[in-house]
Amino acid sequence: MKKPENYGQNSGSYIAIGGHYGCIKNVREFFSQKGNETLEVSIDTDSHDAQPNYYLEKYKADDRPNKKWQGHVYIVPSNKYGASTLEGLCTAIERSNPGFLCWDDKDELKVAELKGKKVGFVVREEEY
Repeated sequence: MKKPENYGQNSGSYIAIGGHYGCIKNVREFFSQKGNETLEVSIDTDSHDAQPNYYLEKYKADDRPNKKWQGHVYIVPSNKYGASTLEGLCTAIERSNPGFLCWDDKDELKVAELKGKKVGFVVREEEY
């Protein structure tokens, strides 16, 4: 195969590997097709980050008719690593928002109150 003439010109931008200042845009609880309780957390880079509003800008620039938000984290608390992933997320949120606690007096996650909270996150290279 011969390299196309416009190769490398359309690859787009990527979020930088490493730590980012983030903001939670939305949180949703649902049951997966397998019946597992799942938490979907939509994030974006904060206005103070080196790449501000990264996922919002990607969303706006997407001209496909069925465009989707790309900054999601899915947590299934009942799977092997789900509880520790949820604990890590809650710890990051609580440390980034002094005085805020993710859990109420009845040990229920304050899902509605997570929207708008600051959170640090790390982007890493991943093999597929």
